[in-house]
Amino acid sequence: MLVVLIVLIVMSYFFYRKTTLFSAAVVLFFPYLSSGIPGVKLVYIVSLMQIFFFYIKGYHLRKTNIPYSLWVIVPCVCAMLGYIISDRLGYSKNFPTIVVNCFCYFVYPYIVFQLVETKAHLQFFLKCIFTFFIVVCAYALVELSLGYNIYNQLVKQFHLLDPGAILGTEDVRQRFGFLRCNSIMPYSSALGMTCACMFFFFMYIRTIGYNVMQKKWDYFLIILLPFCVLLSGTRSQFLVFATMILGLFFWKRFNQTLIFKKLLIVAGLLLIVATPFFLMIVDTIVNSNDSEAGGSSLNLRMRQLEICLSAIKYNPWFGNGRNFIWEEVRPENPLLFGAESVWFQLMVDYGFVGCLTYLFVVLGTSYWLYKTDKVLAIFPIGFLVGKTVSVVIGIELSFMLILSGIMVKACLLLKEEKEKV
Repeated sequence: MLVVLIVLIVMSYFFYRKTTLFSAAVVLFFPYLSSGIPGVKLVYIVSLMQIFFFYIKGYHLRKTNIPYSLWVIVPCVCAMLGYIISDRLGYSKNFPTIVVNCFCYFVYPYIVFQLVETKAHLQFFLKCIFTFFIVVCAYALVELSLGYNIYNQLVKQFHLLDPGAILGTEDVRQRFGFLRCNSIMPYSSALGMTCACMFFFFMYIRTIGYNVMQKKWDYFLIILLPFCVLLSGTRSQFLVFATMILGLFFWKRFNQTLIFKKLLIVAGLLLIVATPFFLMIVDTIVNSNDSEAGGSSLNLRMRQLEICLSAIKYNPWFGNGRNFIWEEVRPENPLLFGAESVWFQLMVDYGFVGCLTYLFVVLGTSYWLYKTDKVLAIFPIGFLVGKTVSVVIGIELSFMLILSGIMVKACLLLKEEKEKV
């Protein structure tokens, strides 16, 4: 992996814009890979070097007609300050890692946004991310047909996995009649989250007039992205998908498209043919305490909340510092399991201030998107729903911020083009 790291850094220096956009569209989804340097993940060191090159190459001096919104900048700065204060006041000290996380979660999406200056830049990013998800969906089918994930085994066998990272499904059981898959994503819940979000992202980009892929690949993604949400076997991500679909179905412009009519017919047929199946899924979500599908229940989450509230009683505002929940609280409380909500980790590690700043980042982004195109406001909300009901390891705020920024650019670049005509 050291060779991969060197290649990416060299490419970032000589072909800065394209390599950075490629990394944001592809490398971002491999947070579990080692860089070849002990204790350093590939995605973090590549992101840091690309942030560094952004400034030494003078990209920050370029004027842009589409500025990054203060509704995102201010909450992100507050979140970074909150993380740093938590590290200073908390029991768990890890300042270098806190700084790296701040740059990768909040600064990196800003530089990606700034690098998309023209439709050509946007098209390049879109081709990269859509092609990547074609691979993700295709390999999920391979995993399903084989009955196990050979990719996971190879990554571990060749020691490509970072020692502190997790790769694989949440359990080995089938759920809803299908093998739980993670494809090449960190976790099965990560597969569900990313595919649900990408379905909304893809449909928005396609509806406003961007034709990036051939039609056969368009339909491949339209069919396989929802199917991969199902293959993740993660009920929390079904809620994300439902939230995204709800936003699209109330979007007048989307309702006028041929693809909407086709989806409506397919959805109607599926409801007729597979009504018991969908009712079973709804029942497992609504009645999680009595569900035979397994997984976390409402009672378990309430018990986890009690554990987390107890853990922050001495420092409720700024928490105990990064990873305190995993290093100190989890070993003493087996019921905490994976702490089935991002709020539990935020609460214990960064306190109520960390929770508030996280919420402000999401809501600020939602408002920015609302001002750009009303339908987009649902995207960060869907992301928040997924992170609220499941921790979704490996998918962070940077994912939501990057895709949000790209959709803003896609919308406003089209408007600029129409105004020039």
